[in-house]
This record gives sequence, C-alpha cells and structure tokens, in this order.
Amino acid sequence: ATNWVTYASYIYPISELAEYAGTIFFQCNGGNAIKQIKGAVGAVATEPTAPTKTGFTFAGWYKEAALTNAWNWASDVYPATNITLYAKWV
Repeated sequence: ATNWVTYASYIYPISELAEYAGTIFFQCNGGNAIKQIKGAVGAVATEPTAPTKTGFTFAGWYKEAALTNAWNWASDVYPATNITLYAKWV
C-alpha cells in the first residue's frame, strides 16, 4: 500500500512521519481558535468545524490574508509545506 513507509526497520503510516505530513493552520481573524490539522501530503483535507465570531457570519477559509482565493475542501489537498488558511467574516 502507498500509505505506509519503512523507516529504521519499522513500518509507519506515512502521515506519522514529518516529511510525509502537511499541516494546515487557521488564522481566525477575531473568531474562536481552531486547532491545526495534519495529514498525508496530497490527501484531501477534512474541513474543521467553522469558527464563530459574535455579530458575524463565517464565510469560508481563504488561502491568503487578502481573502482572494477560497480553499476548496472537496479538492484542495494537504501541502508539502505548512500553510495558513484565513477566516472570512461577513
């Protein structure tokens, strides 16, 4: 299977080794904190529970602080390097 790797004579799930895991951090822009998620590079990430912010409606996660390009949870994947997604509020 392609989800396992041998390292130092032990077999590990690829997502357990740092070089095979991507981490997505969340900048909530004033909303409650959302814990980072980690997964196998190239795997589709599972969307976390939406943050909340008093007086605002959450309008999705974006790939940059300028909130230009929305993250697509159906097709965007865990990156080879750590990234941060930014919350948009309306």
